[in-house]
Amino acid sequence: ARRDAGHPDGLEVTSPIDIKSVRELIGHFDKVVGVDFSGLPNLFVSASLDGKLIVWDAMTTFKKRAVKLSSPFVACTCFEKSSNALIASGGMDNLCSIYEASLIDPGMPASLANKPKAVLSGHQGYISGCCFFQGPSKILTSSGDCSTNLWDVETARPLRTLKAHAAGVLAV
Repeated sequence: ARRDAGHPDGLEVTSPIDIKSVRELIGHFDKVVGVDFSGLPNLFVSASLDGKLIVWDAMTTFKKRAVKLSSPFVACTCFEKSSNALIASGGMDNLCSIYEASLIDPGMPASLANKPKAVLSGHQGYISGCCFFQGPSKILTSSGDCSTNLWDVETARPLRTLKAHAAGVLAV
């Protein structure tokens, strides 16, 4: 590392870090637009423009669960970290859909396996971010409609809407 006299703040410039891939997870057929780890080691969810959420085991690279979304235009996903029982996604359909993260019986019809536990409807713009809040019963969503909502998952109703931004809220 060295000091860069030419940098306005005189910040330290270091050599690039050599990062190597340890595992490659293959399963999506389009761009991955969101990833979130669960509260358990090695378990995470990914969302892709192929219209799927996949729950992965990062160590084995096995797919634990795949959900076919009603819309391929997904923008975000999140894992509920205290119980690890729920995953959510949102996107250009202005909805936040919440799914059971548990494994599905292989004999279960796909129509039931992909059915959301709750669908949160109320934003007038795309859902750009989602994050479970204080456990599995509440979730925050941010939207292109310049608002952030706090939702009750069981009733699928907003508890509070925050409107203080002059432009779309891109993350929560």
